[in-house]
Amino acid sequence: MKAAYFILALLFGVIACQKDNFLQLSTSETLKNFLPDYSSDRFFASNNGDTIRMKRISGSTNFERVNAVNNARGSLPDYDYVEAEQQKLVIGSDTPYTRFNFELSTQYNPSIASRKEDFLSLTFEEESGVTNTGINLTFRDSVICLNQRCRLQDTLKLQNNTFFEVYFTPRDSVNINALYLNESSGLVGFKTSDNRIFELIP
Repeated sequence: MKAAYFILALLFGVIACQKDNFLQLSTSETLKNFLPDYSSDRFFASNNGDTIRMKRISGSTNFERVNAVNNARGSLPDYDYVEAEQQKLVIGSDTPYTRFNFELSTQYNPSIASRKEDFLSLTFEEESGVTNTGINLTFRDSVICLNQRCRLQDTLKLQNNTFFEVYFTPRDSVNINALYLNESSGLVGFKTSDNRIFELIP
């Protein structure tokens, strides 16, 4: 009888010690570099002589659990679940009111060798309520624009400063404002709906 109790206790111990078999996916450093460092405020100068201070409004980083049942990209044959990193950052100014919303995420994709695909979304909101359609990027082995209006320019001079490898949305009949960002500095400039051009002061 004692032997039976010992075996039963041992079995429960083994079950209790079993760990979940899961995969944790972190967003690539390449796309993380597009999120600007706002541990200190940054300043932007406009074409009409105004200077505004941009600060960090909010931010968060977490890992979202993806189960095989709700995973749109297929089953998880090797894992019980996947944890995928999600990051959000909001920067802006109150005078004038501007908000820039960065959302960075990684998604499980078993068809890729790395088993993940990263996404970055940036939108711009003004006091008037005008919201830019934004810049949407994806990364597997290189950075690619997802939306048709997104462009890449090797060298771009906004006002006094020249920036390199800049992704941007043009100001045209579709959108009256625009965004400019690159991997080395994050947000480097923007155009407002009242036709002011702001650029990052290095």
